[in-house]
Amino acid sequence: MLSHRIKKLLRVPPDRQVRTGLLFLFSFGMTGAYVGARSDADAVFLSRIGIERLPAMILVSASGVAIVTALYARILARLSLRRVIFTTHLLLAMVTLALAFMLKTDDRTIGIPAALYLLAELRGALGSIQFATLLNELFRSEAPARVSGVASSGSTLAGVVLGAATGWVASRFGAISVLYMIVVMDALAGFVALRCRYRDLASGKPPATPSEHTISGKTLDDDEILTPAQILKQVPLARYLAVLVILKTIVVLLIEFEWKSKASAYYSSEDDLASFFGVFYASTAMLTGCLQLFGTSRVLTRLGIQAGLAAFPGSLTVVLSAVFLVVKPTAMFWCLTVARGCDVLRRGLTDTALNILYWPLGPTMRRQVIALNGGWVKPLTEALSAILLIPLTATLSGRGLAFTISGICIVWLIFIYRGRVTTGSSDE
Repeated sequence: MLSHRIKKLLRVPPDRQVRTGLLFLFSFGMTGAYVGARSDADAVFLSRIGIERLPAMILVSASGVAIVTALYARILARLSLRRVIFTTHLLLAMVTLALAFMLKTDDRTIGIPAALYLLAELRGALGSIQFATLLNELFRSEAPARVSGVASSGSTLAGVVLGAATGWVASRFGAISVLYMIVVMDALAGFVALRCRYRDLASGKPPATPSEHTISGKTLDDDEILTPAQILKQVPLARYLAVLVILKTIVVLLIEFEWKSKASAYYSSEDDLASFFGVFYASTAMLTGCLQLFGTSRVLTRLGIQAGLAAFPGSLTVVLSAVFLVVKPTAMFWCLTVARGCDVLRRGLTDTALNILYWPLGPTMRRQVIALNGGWVKPLTEALSAILLIPLTATLSGRGLAFTISGICIVWLIFIYRGRVTTGSSDE
C-alpha cells in the first residue's frame, strides 16, 4: 500500500500524508518563484547597477518589505488565509510579467532592476510567513516535527528544478526569459493554497491549547489582537524567537553580501552571473532535499529543537575559520561559496526548528508572532544591517568581515543553549 510505504520511508503517518502533500506542493511553487526571482534579480541588479549600490538597495527593500508585510498582517486578521495567499501570488505574477516586458523595452532605467530586487525580497518574506502559518495551522493537534522536513522538501525540489532551469534558460535565452517561469510557479502556489484546510479531520482531535503560555491570565487562543510591543512584552516565547530571527538575519545578510561581492568580481557578464546563481541554488537545494527527507525529522525528534537551531551557526563558524588561511582572491571566493552553502543546514534544520517553535502558541497569537518576525523584526534588522554594511565593507577586509560573522554566530549559539522557553510537544 502506497501510504504504508510513505510512512516507512519518510516517517509520515497516513492521516497526515494529504496535508503534508499539499504543503509540499505549496512550498514547491512558492520557492520555485523565489529561486527564479532571486537568481534573476541578483544578476540583473549586479550587472546593471553594481555591487556598490547593493547596501542601499537592501535598505530600501527591507523598508518596502516591512510596509507590505504590515499591511499583509492587517488584511490576514480580517480575511481567509487561503484567499489572501492566492491573491498575493496572483498579484506577484502580474507584476513580474509587467517587469519582464519593461526590461525588454528599456535596458537602461535603474528602477526596473531595483523593482525586480524588491519583488524577490517580498517573495522571500511573504513565502516564509505563509509556509510557517500553513504548517502550524494544518497540524494543530500536535507539533509538526515529524512532517516538517518532508513538507519543506518541496522548497528543496523547487530549488533543484528551478535553479537548474534558471541556469540553462539564462545561458540559452537570456536572464529576462527566467521571469516567465516565475509566473507559472506563482500560479501553482496560489491554487494549491486554496486547497489547504485547517481542521484536523483525520485525527478527530480539537486544536491544542498549550496552557503554559498565557497573556494576563488568558490563553493564547483568545482572539485578542495585540500590538508588536505588547506581544514582545507579554509573550516570552515571542521574545526568544525575535532574538533568534535577529541573529539569523544579520549573519545571513552579511555572508550573502560578501559572497555576492566576490561573485560579481569573479563573473563579469549578466548571463554568466544568472547561470552561476542558478547552478549554485540547484546544488544546495539537492543537498537540502536529502537532509529534509531523511534527516530533519530524525534530528529534531531525537536530538531536540536546540540541535536543529544550532546546526547553521555552528557549521558556519567552522567553515569561516578557513577564510583566515586563504590568500588568493579566487580561493577566498570559493571559500565564501562553501560558507554560503551552509544554507543547506539552515533550511534543512535551523529554519524548520524555528517554524516548529511557533506551535505552542494559540492560532491567533501564532499568526501575529509569525507576521511580527517575518514582517517587522526581519526587515528592520536587514535595514539596520544594511546601514552598517557601508562602513563595514569600507574598513574591513574579507577576513575581518569573516571574523565579525563568526563572533555573531558564537553569540547566537550561546543564546540558543541558554534560552529557557517551553516549546511544547516534540511530536514523538
